[in-house]
Amino acid sequence: ILTVPTEPFRWSFLPAAALSVLIAAGVGLALGAPTLRLRGDYLAIVTLGFGEVVKVSLRNLEQITGGMKGLNPVPPPAAGLRLGGVDLGMQFAVDPRWFYALALGVLAVVVVALRRLERSRLGRAWMAVREDELAAAATGISASRVKLSAFALSSALAGLAGCLYAACLSTTADPNAYDFNRSVMVLCAV
Repeated sequence: ILTVPTEPFRWSFLPAAALSVLIAAGVGLALGAPTLRLRGDYLAIVTLGFGEVVKVSLRNLEQITGGMKGLNPVPPPAAGLRLGGVDLGMQFAVDPRWFYALALGVLAVVVVALRRLERSRLGRAWMAVREDELAAAATGISASRVKLSAFALSSALAGLAGCLYAACLSTTADPNAYDFNRSVMVLCAV
């Protein structure tokens, strides 16, 4: 929505990606806060149900999301940038190696950031809650706050992946492409 030429915003890729990560983290917080008491299958059912609500909402907000058609064309990540007389946006559109390099660079940054986070106080709290929530709570760790932060971070990473995916496809696609069966397949894979 932020980068498509038919919308009024017309942001470049980096600010739009940063905002999509923040919005996804906020949605993760909003969904995670009331569902933290749920465990296992019940949490999966709630998140799958939320995915269905989002799909129907995207389909019905035709003025904003393009409805069943989706938004297209989503400009390439470097649209409008020139480097030494070379239009980088055109290079992204023509040569898939540019997008591969961008995705690989983002992956490297995310892996390094998550490794550093794993060794931080929050990362150690995540591991403690994962291993034994009751013991972690007995040592003074707020299990609900730690789980909520994990929910927000995972949502933010999903927002980043979605932003890269839309830029790679150059469209947001039909919301029906992400149906319940696909969600179940992803859940089974996890």
